[in-house]
Amino acid sequence: MTNTKLIFYCILLICLPANAAQWGTVLTDRAVIYADQSMMAPIGYIKKGQKVRVGEIKRSYGKLLPVVVSGKIAYIQVKDINSNTKLTQLQSATERKKAGDKKTVEKRVSVIYSGYASFINIDKDSSFSGETNAGEIFYFNGGGLRGYTSDLSSNSTWRITLDYGTTLVKDNKFTVLNLVGEYSYNIVQANNYDLRLYGGGIVVPYTQYSYDNLFTVNGYGAGASAGAEMVFKILDGLGLHLDAGYSYTKLFFRLPSQTNINKYEPSFHGVKFSAGLSFAY
Repeated sequence: MTNTKLIFYCILLICLPANAAQWGTVLTDRAVIYADQSMMAPIGYIKKGQKVRVGEIKRSYGKLLPVVVSGKIAYIQVKDINSNTKLTQLQSATERKKAGDKKTVEKRVSVIYSGYASFINIDKDSSFSGETNAGEIFYFNGGGLRGYTSDLSSNSTWRITLDYGTTLVKDNKFTVLNLVGEYSYNIVQANNYDLRLYGGGIVVPYTQYSYDNLFTVNGYGAGASAGAEMVFKILDGLGLHLDAGYSYTKLFFRLPSQTNINKYEPSFHGVKFSAGLSFAY
């Protein structure tokens, strides 16, 4: 009879779902064992720390797991044991949470100082003074705001800049408001710094030109830019940005009647640089 019970016990143990035979450790002081899934007929308990053989397929809406007791199938509450199933679920939930918490997009805003050392080109036919200013360098000084949106999974960044600059001379003075949209890509990415290459377009919604205090006119313009930017990660959320590149801008003005020329369209090309502090949000 004893041998028969042993064989029966082994058969029941093997008959637990084949994908599911596992060991579980009792967590509570007294884990109640139930005769059926209704949990209306407790047949005993197992003490804390003991190991039991359970199945993986949950019953009763995920509350119970099958267990072999004295050669019979009984049930134990999932919350009362630590099994591989619970551990796998916990690991999966943790991984999903980490994946959900992982930052894929970073946004920053930066306050910048900018400078521009530029040559000017003027067609002689549109020069009201008869001068083309060939070889003359105009220095622009200014500042503004820059926004960054970085895709951390692809190492690419879009940046938009709104900056204001004015020449350092009083006569033949230009003032420019630039709106610049640029795309950049990280070619070097380290723990403390990134090196990016960028390129984009320039829109000048407003510019003003004053000539020797004789007249002042407003205009507009457009252009393009390209260069490189270094981003130093100073603190969590704080960055130092240094960049330099080439910039080209063409401006369009309508001149007053006393100049005998209807339009004035100078173009600027040269090296532009900026420095700024950014804050992640």
